[in-house]
Amino acid sequence: MKQEQRKINHVMVRGIVLLGFTSLLLKLVITGDLKYFIAPKVAPLTYFSIAAFLLMGIAQFWRNKSGDDVDCDCGSDHGTSDSDNKSIIIYSMFIIPILTGMFFSNNTLDSAVAANRGVHFGEKTKSVNNQPDTQKKTITESEAQESTTSNGSVTDQFANWSQESDVEEKNLLSSEKIIVTDENFIYTMDKIMQKLDLFVGKEIEFVGFVYRPEGFPDDQIIVSRFGVACCIADSDIVGMLSIGDVSGFQQDEWVKVNGTIDKFTYQEIGLPSVKIKSIEKVPKLDDPYVYY
Repeated sequence: MKQEQRKINHVMVRGIVLLGFTSLLLKLVITGDLKYFIAPKVAPLTYFSIAAFLLMGIAQFWRNKSGDDVDCDCGSDHGTSDSDNKSIIIYSMFIIPILTGMFFSNNTLDSAVAANRGVHFGEKTKSVNNQPDTQKKTITESEAQESTTSNGSVTDQFANWSQESDVEEKNLLSSEKIIVTDENFIYTMDKIMQKLDLFVGKEIEFVGFVYRPEGFPDDQIIVSRFGVACCIADSDIVGMLSIGDVSGFQQDEWVKVNGTIDKFTYQEIGLPSVKIKSIEKVPKLDDPYVYY
């Protein structure tokens, strides 16, 4: 009888855990806080997870009510643990994240995280930093096309993407002033890094938070945003060195920068910077991240 009650308790707790995850995900969706954890493009997977957790949670209670004990006849024991302490530890690993997610406020990534991850001035520098020396090679458009000649559809897709990219690049180069938005932040920073010499001297305006690494001169900060591909676990910081009268700005303050694109050399690599014409504090953005 005691063993039977133990099984019932385990099934009940599993059902509660599953419904707890359902409630947590619903809370994040309803409040809009989901954006602090994942990129919008993977949000539909969250809706699927909500439905899956809900159905599995209900199934646990239904299973408990029916009292059926299914035997899979596999020769292994799928029974519950006889150790209460072991069960408490295992279930706590699921319950604690639910409680913290439900009752604690959500924080965004800041300069403390940036200090551990480093700054990327564009996709080009990111690939150089992350690849071994033997793989530090830029793949040109012609090489990419040659590698896909056996697959017409892939080649066509690359050609279409290349044409769209060329149009956007021409728009950037032809504009009197580059206005960097949330939507084109990563693309613009990437293009400036790739073809820096073409952009030197052009005016630019963008918004980001202040990141001043330890030992930086008083007249230099990095105005940055966190770029997210799927979730904040894979995020990296993308920004541009900004030089001017910035000694009065504190770490993690949000600012709007207007200035002229310039070039500086770091470890024999030409990197973009901005000579600040004007800089002002702005409220923290509702969505502080930009997305790949």
